[in-house]
Amino acid sequence: MRKQIYSNVAGGRVHLGWLSFQPDGSISFGLNDKTYIAPQFRARLFVWNAYNRIGVHYVVPTEPDALEPVRNPHFTYHPAVWFHLKADGPSGDDAIFEAIADVGITLEQQSEMPWIRAITAPLADLPTGGSRSGSQTVEHVGFDATNASCSVCIAVDFVLPGLPTRIVSAGPHWFINWHKVTIRLVLLQVPPQIPTLGWFHFY
Repeated sequence: MRKQIYSNVAGGRVHLGWLSFQPDGSISFGLNDKTYIAPQFRARLFVWNAYNRIGVHYVVPTEPDALEPVRNPHFTYHPAVWFHLKADGPSGDDAIFEAIADVGITLEQQSEMPWIRAITAPLADLPTGGSRSGSQTVEHVGFDATNASCSVCIAVDFVLPGLPTRIVSAGPHWFINWHKVTIRLVLLQVPPQIPTLGWFHFY
């Protein structure tokens, strides 16, 4: 199953990214266009603490000179503990970030586990039409932007299944149950920005 994330703007539909749900419980998120990360985000975190966890927010700086371009980035969670972020590189997949975290235990203790914060380029700068190909069942989820000059913030979080759904913003939102977790997807219209990819990790 795949959720194709879009925004309608004057002149057509812009496909922003996607969420893919695999039969083995894996969940992937990707962007349809190039984006930027901070070079210092490249990391390997293979230690995880069940009780005295540290939460790290990989926030992208606003200075363009401090950013590194990445193309076709895709973040994947493989149950029950494996996370990785990859992008297109000169010789295939470029492993940018790899880490472990027990999502089930984390959700039992704190009920929500923030994951991805992606900002798109201004919608007017993105191509209309086209979407990620594949054989999965596709559902299109998105909203009508009020103007083509805005960017879109895509927030993807893990939440404990069965809890009352809590809305964290006024933007369009969806809750997707998949195997032992629930994903919360929120879309927010934000001022025009450089496209960036940030994320959280708890270890």
